[in-house]
Amino acid sequence: MRCVGKGATVNSETPVMLSKTAQAYLSALTYRPAAERRTCYFPASGIYWEDEIPDLQELMKLPEDGLLQILRLFPIRYGIWEGAPLTEDEQQLWNAARSQLPDCPLFQRVELSPDDQLAQDAAVRTGTEITKAVFADADQLRVVEKCPGVQEISATFDLTKRSNLTSPPTVRIKPRWARILDRILRRRQARLHDVRPLPPG
Repeated sequence: MRCVGKGATVNSETPVMLSKTAQAYLSALTYRPAAERRTCYFPASGIYWEDEIPDLQELMKLPEDGLLQILRLFPIRYGIWEGAPLTEDEQQLWNAARSQLPDCPLFQRVELSPDDQLAQDAAVRTGTEITKAVFADADQLRVVEKCPGVQEISATFDLTKRSNLTSPPTVRIKPRWARILDRILRRRQARLHDVRPLPPG
């Protein structure tokens, strides 16, 4: 049984457990309805609130096992906001974290106000533009999936290449990095179109 959003559950013979690092970080957070809304573009584009990530630099210093689990929760919530179906792995992690830490601020905002939705849409658009701009001159792009939902992107730039203004114009083939990025964005867009309606109630 799988569903998305509030009260989502999934049957699994092997329960997912949060790492001690993730539990310690998330359990220390306190939900504040008036917390400031913020925007992040890396490692994932979207909005979050100050009481969910009080200090982003400190969060990034956490050991990798806990850090990756925490970071994955935000794209999963983005998917819930968009009404996209979650993978079984995503649903299991979300359910496990929510059942272990139901009062965590991250689980108090599974629905967006119209204003928050506009901010989220703008963050996604801007994040895509930033990513393309950052890697615009990359000669190679390498995408490594650290774990489901969290990707590490590295680029290689050949600084010895420079355009010669006296050279005749040439047809530029779309670089490999752009083709990879396009595939990532197409998969994400296809996932949004593959939305199944939630059961009533």
